[in-house]
Amino acid sequence: MIGKWAQLLKEIAPLTKRIAVIFNPDTAPYTQRYLPAFEDAARSLAAEPITVPVRSDAEIEGAVAALAQSKGGLIVMTDPFTAVHRKAVVSLTTRYRVPAVYPYRLFTAEGGLISYGVDIPDLFRRSASYVDRVLRGAKPGDLPVQEPTKFNLVINLKTAQAIGVELPRTILARADEARADHAASFPWEELAASRWCSDMRSSPVLPISQADVIKHAREIPTN
Repeated sequence: MIGKWAQLLKEIAPLTKRIAVIFNPDTAPYTQRYLPAFEDAARSLAAEPITVPVRSDAEIEGAVAALAQSKGGLIVMTDPFTAVHRKAVVSLTTRYRVPAVYPYRLFTAEGGLISYGVDIPDLFRRSASYVDRVLRGAKPGDLPVQEPTKFNLVINLKTAQAIGVELPRTILARADEARADHAASFPWEELAASRWCSDMRSSPVLPISQADVIKHAREIPTN
């Protein structure tokens, strides 16, 4: 997954020279095992890999500010600390205009630029079948471990405009969800009006298809 995040970051910000991973080593010690793959992925994309442990909002700001000075981009790891401090992470990357990739949709809901990760509600839905089998007498230890099968790519159009990132059409075409929270300058309200009931026009979340994006992407402001 970490290699995919690095690819997404380079795709949305091709001039990125440094890619940093932030995490709290106290709450996410497992991150260490993914760092070799991250370093290989970053170097394959002609970017310098940087590992940045953080334990406070001040350290997060220091990391983001340094990236802003060096054409850097950020990958936020799956970590209880970064999840709890997501508002700080999102606001700082927006203020310093640093492109960032997040692991969960909840980050883009807070204003993060782009997220790619496991569809958490789908995991809960799939777990229902296991509960049913256990209640029918199956031994939990005999049931196979299920790997995630559904992943969501979510983009925040308002944030892209705010930090000056021109999203490639390839990204827009692959998006499972595009958020246009309060972004009146984007044409997504027109898209909603043309295909969904009028009460959808006030919704900050507009479900889209590839055909929708290809048709309307050319209308997105690029400056």
